[in-house]
Amino acid sequence: MKRLLVVAVCLFGAACGTSVPTTTSTPSSTSQVVDDSQAVGATFETFTKAVRAKDGATAVSVLSSSTFSVYDEIRKVALTGTEQQVAALVPSGRILAYTMRGDMNPALLRTASPSELVKAVIDQGLVSEDSISAITLGDLTINDGKALAKVRAARAQTTVFLSFLREDGEWKFNLPSLFDFTDATLGAIAKQKNLTHAQMIDEVLLTKYGQAKAAEVRKPIGA
Repeated sequence: MKRLLVVAVCLFGAACGTSVPTTTSTPSSTSQVVDDSQAVGATFETFTKAVRAKDGATAVSVLSSSTFSVYDEIRKVALTGTEQQVAALVPSGRILAYTMRGDMNPALLRTASPSELVKAVIDQGLVSEDSISAITLGDLTINDGKALAKVRAARAQTTVFLSFLREDGEWKFNLPSLFDFTDATLGAIAKQKNLTHAQMIDEVLLTKYGQAKAAEVRKPIGA
């Protein structure tokens, strides 16, 4: 059971040994297709290596600007959100909000910039290394500055897409797109254990923190 919960508490999966994905939708030229495909693969590999090394600065350098906006919103919920507001988040967002409350320095959580926040999450090892081999990029579709890579969520027996955005001439990984993978996996585990998403999250928190702290992270920290 503990191994199943390791997957559930992982908020940011990554892949080791990422190969260049097959491109199925093309921009203007064959050479550009190859260049973009290789660049997307390199971006994802840089991110995953940074996660394993707990190198937040490098990880942040290859993340999209929208990543920081999403994590900033979840940070606000962690600080002041009621249980109803936490419950409005997707399941992986709920776990992230609780993890911010339980594992991060409250002063840093209040004052860090959005990019500093994500850097701290990775620096502190809040990304489970056990999940790093769980994801491999599949076929890649590129269109108008956005790339979508197929990812097979084997436990959920479904396919989701990780997204990459071209910003300032470079491909950046849109980290929140990984929530779909995490949520599919979490849902499959919950179904296997005959639990609702809420019950599954309860079990994750109890396993991670114990009863007393699991109850504590249900409370907002305060702005």
